[in-house]
Amino acid sequence: MMKKTNVYSFGLLALCCALLIAAGFAPGWASTWRRVAAAHINSCPPHSLLRVDASVSGGTGDGGSWANAYADLQAALTTAKDCANVTELWVAAGNYVPGTDADATFALANNIALYGGFAGTETAREQRDWASNVTTLNGLYATSPNRKVQHVVTSSNLAATAVLDGFTIKNGAAANVSGKYWQGGGLRNTGGQPTLRNLVFEDNYAYSSGGGLYNTASNLTLTNITFRDNYACLLYTSPSPRDRTRYRMPSSA
Repeated sequence: MMKKTNVYSFGLLALCCALLIAAGFAPGWASTWRRVAAAHINSCPPHSLLRVDASVSGGTGDGGSWANAYADLQAALTTAKDCANVTELWVAAGNYVPGTDADATFALANNIALYGGFAGTETAREQRDWASNVTTLNGLYATSPNRKVQHVVTSSNLAATAVLDGFTIKNGAAANVSGKYWQGGGLRNTGGQPTLRNLVFEDNYAYSSGGGLYNTASNLTLTNITFRDNYACLLYTSPSPRDRTRYRMPSSA
């Protein structure tokens, strides 16, 4: 009887595990389960704060100190998304590119705050100076010839715990490409209420609208935001593609 009970118990446990795993891949659960799984295989850092510095040399690259900072912001952001204990990224002045193709983007996420404007010596967030220590999220990933990402930053249905604060966002190009969104070269937001503070949108382009920032299905609150030399084409007004520069809108959001 004891053996029979153990078999039933094991079967019930296996069934529960299978159901939980299946639920984990339902919409809205996948990212949580991935972060939990990553933590259980000891791939997550012990600290909740990751430091990123494009100019770092040497170190362990685990983000636990400035000397051991990540050099690649995208890699640090991926770690934060996979690890539930990581909630902040401090990013030192420098140039950060989301990837090496037009689809690359810095995708914001809930419960992760990105702060730019650090010199690389600070021990408290309040010590940073984002105006002096310019931290650039740059969509220009190749220069011969120039190649730019469609959207430097993206956000979709996120809460206020998704924070972007202290960055310059530039060189996004939401171009006329089949199957792609033509709005929001700098940042494209769909729904939600992410926290956007202390940002400069500069030299971004969109074929349709929202050269610097495109927002839909959301009432965004913007705090201390500067738009400079962004532009978009009035897609449905331009008589022909070669004439669209007539409708360039400097400093367009």
